Formats: sequence, structure tokens, C-alpha cells
Amino acid sequence: GFVTEHADVIARFRVTAPQAVLDRILHLLGAGAAYAVGVEYNYLGGDAQVATQVVLHDVGAALLLRDPIGIQASSADCDALLRLVNVHNILCATNLSSAHMLVHVLRRGVTTHMGDVEFMPSFYESLESPAVSAYKAKQTAVIAAHTANATKAEANRRTRRTAVRPSVEEERAADDALPHTQEGALDGAIDKQAVANLDAGSPTNIDSGSAATNDAGSPTTIDARPSLNIDARS
Repeated sequence: GFVTEHADVIARFRVTAPQAVLDRILHLLGAGAAYAVGVEYNYLGGDAQVATQVVLHDVGAALLLRDPIGIQASSADCDALLRLVNVHNILCATNLSSAHMLVHVLRRGVTTHMGDVEFMPSFYESLESPAVSAYKAKQTAVIAAHTANATKAEANRRTRRTAVRPSVEEERAADDALPHTQEGALDGAIDKQAVANLDAGSPTNIDSGSAATNDAGSPTTIDARPSLNIDARS
């Protein structure tokens, strides 16, 4: 009844409907039947197919006539489709009264050259609900806050590591200073040994390749490191 009454207007648009419904109204669409799109039954995912068209900005208006009395298994799918229709701010009718009014708006839009965009804005440009911009701004603020917290936490970790652990330059400087310190201590030990020998009246010689022999005839070798021998002979 509804499609038959308004076939002259509906035939001017590309119609998307469940294939079972489309088969019954196809003869009313005239030349527009070639562009009609059939989808699955609502129970088998037809609403999800239309929702995809909505997300792809391929729907200008929607006539979603639901049974207000009976309980349907596809109610959740229809609710999801209606939510997306509202998100993208698409012209929509959900009962016969609003559907008749919407068809009159469409008739005026396609039969006159005045106010086409004004009467059918969602056919000419992609729209969105004002709630979308508010949602995007909120999400941007949340992401920025998490990024700032992560950056601050990383800076604090680096500060703690720097305070506890010396830098690479400090470790290298300490390693370079260590051999010189040991060698200086060794030179001081040699000087003290020489002074002790002189006080005792014994000559002191420092050789690089011979062993020291004491009064008993046994060699005495004082090794500070593998490449250095200190000999004290009488």
C-alpha cells in the first residue's frame, strides 16, 4: 500500500530493501528497478548490510517501519541501525505518519529546482550529529592525558636511574683513573723499601729480569704485577 501510493517518488531513488520485499515492489520502480539493491532478511543480517551503507555515506534517507506490538529477534539489529542513522544525521521516518511526510518532502525536492539541498541535505553531503564532534573532542582529551602521563612517568624513571647509576662518562673516567692510582701506590712501596735497605746498610738494585738473593743464598722475588720484578740483593 505505502509503496504503491508513493511509487512515483520512490522510483526516483535507488531503493535498498530486503530481497523478499524488493521482489514484490520491483514492478513499481520502473527504470529505477535496475538500480535497486536487495539485502538479506532482517533476521539474517539485512539491517547490518544497510548499516554498512550508512557508514559508507551511501544512504540519503531511511524509511524504517517497525512493528510496535510484536517482539522480533532482529530488534537489536534495528536499534543499532537507527543509532547509526542518527549518528550520520540522515533523514529518517520510523512510522507511517512520518513516512508520508518524508515522502512529500522528497517529492518537492525532486520535482522543483528550489531548495533541493535545503529539503534533502543528507542526499548532497555527509552529515553528522552534533554529539559526534563532542565525542571526538573528549576522546582526543583522554588520549592526550594518557600520553602526558606516560611521558611524565618515563621522565621520572630516567631521573631515578640517573641518580642511582653513574653515567657512562663517569664510569669511563673511574676506569681510566684506576691503573694510575695502583701504579702510584706501587712506586711509593718501592721508595719505602729502598729507604729501608739504605738504613740497614745494604745496596738496593731494581732490575727487570733477575731474582733477589738474600744472605742465606735463596732468591727473593717481590711481584707487584707480572711484568715487574723488584730485587733486593746484599
